[in-house]
Amino acid sequence: MSEHLSSQQIEGYCGRTMSSAELFEASDHLAGCTSCRQLVGESEQIDARFSSLRAQLRSEVVSSSAHLLYEQLASYVDGASDEVETEIVSSHLEVCSMCEAEAQDLRAFKAERLSYSGSRNVRAAKPPLRKLFDRFRQRPLYRIALNFGGVAAALLLIVWGATLPLRNQVAELRTRLDEAQQRNDDLQKQALAVEDLQAQLRDLQQSQLESSAPLDRALYDAGRIVVVDKQGNVTGIEPTTTQVQPAIVAALTNNHVTPELSGLHGRAGVLLGGSGEGVSFALVTPVGTGVETDRPTFRWRALPGATSYVVNVYDSKLQNVATSSIESLPEWTPASPLKRGEVYTWQVTATKAGQEITSPVPPAPEARFKVLDQSKMQEVSHIRNSYPESHLVLGSVYSKAGLLDDAEREFKALLSANPHSAVAQKLLQNVRSLRQK
Repeated sequence: MSEHLSSQQIEGYCGRTMSSAELFEASDHLAGCTSCRQLVGESEQIDARFSSLRAQLRSEVVSSSAHLLYEQLASYVDGASDEVETEIVSSHLEVCSMCEAEAQDLRAFKAERLSYSGSRNVRAAKPPLRKLFDRFRQRPLYRIALNFGGVAAALLLIVWGATLPLRNQVAELRTRLDEAQQRNDDLQKQALAVEDLQAQLRDLQQSQLESSAPLDRALYDAGRIVVVDKQGNVTGIEPTTTQVQPAIVAALTNNHVTPELSGLHGRAGVLLGGSGEGVSFALVTPVGTGVETDRPTFRWRALPGATSYVVNVYDSKLQNVATSSIESLPEWTPASPLKRGEVYTWQVTATKAGQEITSPVPPAPEARFKVLDQSKMQEVSHIRNSYPESHLVLGSVYSKAGLLDDAEREFKALLSANPHSAVAQKLLQNVRSLRQK
């Protein structure tokens, strides 16, 4: 641009017909050229407009979220704002709903006031939005706002690109979770189908068992039908030791298994100490049975009103081999192991109201049990590992070894699998009767 504005440039500036670049350059020139401002005229208004515009731009930079002052809104509604101020307020109202609402309230108040005064003067119609936008676009303020918009878009683009890997990972994890849930649903359906097939198979095998196999030599066990023929051969289960087949044959043929243990049924009137009714409170276990562990847990029925208990264990020579501390609960496990292969008796002395009450005492039978010797214990353990799911095998082997508590537990499970089997019922009754002899 030359040293001073030409008349054509002054006319274009006053009529706002310059391009945005020319208008911005002319504005900068007028800010420093007094003679050109005099040619343009209204120099004081130009200075005020520039001051107001620069203050408005600084305010836009400091806080883009500031609202209009009441004075600005009042002047705008009354039509008293100059052209630059009007454009600024109009542009702000287009993007700020709060200020627009306040302007609407002021308009409504002004209309009500004019209606009461009878005035027919109305404010000039607001210029179309498109025209306001075109005029605002010619101002330097538009370029600054555009620059801010470009920076914001760039920041959004950077954030979007930085979070893209994380969003991809989240989407992948969601996909995997959906796939895992689908696989879990499929597995559950398959499990239900397998259970249904197993139930159908059990019903079919039970029907075959009841229709064709001799009921006194066949049982449903561990998912199979176990049968002993007339020659004593076992089908439905493969014996892995020489002790298994005889035990199964005895169980299915004779409906009972004879324990190898003896001397477990107490004799009346031989325990030292105490006399009276015999059994003041019952001893539960181990009584009349063998035990695998050399540190069995002794259990008895609680005596009503008793405050403490003491357990005494005796060997076959009536020598005290273990004594408990004062116990408050009706059970006790010795800290030291008992000798294997030995038969023991035991008593419990309860304290009630300062009086000692022992059970059992003559004429009640002794409470006896036997700790299995090492070889028998290893044999039972091997069979249990070989047939972990066979209630028939385990019950028969436990019964033969004298482990009557364990045998009763297995025969109960066998009867649950064969609720209508006389064989299973007799096996359970037999092992229970052995406890009462």
